[in-house]
Amino acid sequence: MSEYIYELFEPLPRSGPGSRESTLRALSKINLVNHSPYILDAGCAQGKQSETLSGIPGSVIFGIDLHTGFLKLINRNNFPPMHVICADMSALPFSRSLFDLIWAEGSIYNIGFQRGLSYWFDYIKPGGYIGVSELTRLRDNPPQDCRDFWETEYPAIGSIDSNLSIIRNCGYEIIDHFTLPDSDWFNDFYDRMPEIITGLRLKYSGIPEALQFFDLSLKEIEIFRSCSDFYSYVFYIMKK
Repeated sequence: MSEYIYELFEPLPRSGPGSRESTLRALSKINLVNHSPYILDAGCAQGKQSETLSGIPGSVIFGIDLHTGFLKLINRNNFPPMHVICADMSALPFSRSLFDLIWAEGSIYNIGFQRGLSYWFDYIKPGGYIGVSELTRLRDNPPQDCRDFWETEYPAIGSIDSNLSIIRNCGYEIIDHFTLPDSDWFNDFYDRMPEIITGLRLKYSGIPEALQFFDLSLKEIEIFRSCSDFYSYVFYIMKK
């Protein structure tokens, strides 16, 4: 991924929609029986959700991400104890049936919803859980600009029903699902972007692809402002 993309996301508290409240709401549906649960934060980015996960008593947390800059941020910020590893979520460097919980807030899209859930199945202990948030279509027939944007940027976007069907077909029991509130998109994510982009435009003024990416990021914000009734991130909690 180009460096200018990371330079936009690294200063943000989160690399996608979410909040401590939504993480806690999802965790409230999970009953971890192991007194020292092994937890994988797949695509941990800045580690904001890892901080909440670390509140689980006795937890042993592994955070993986392909961008070493995120992992350095976690270590530099005196993060609660966790193991950070530069690794691909589609090629996990762990033994099978190791984890009591796999967590992926806004990151499973990198390898695909179905592919990720199918692949991670073998890494969860029997009775273990997976919690993911995924961009999801909430209503049919969105405005044309919304339809055009997401058909280009994320054509794999599914509906709640289609994603629940994928979860069942991958062998999981559905525990719960809920839609993230609009505030989860803005407070630690969209609200911070325009100011950062202003500075990055000056730095990358001679690089057309960088400027195009910054324009696209701002357009995404405006699309959500006008079309949030039609799509959002949905949290899915499931059990093996």
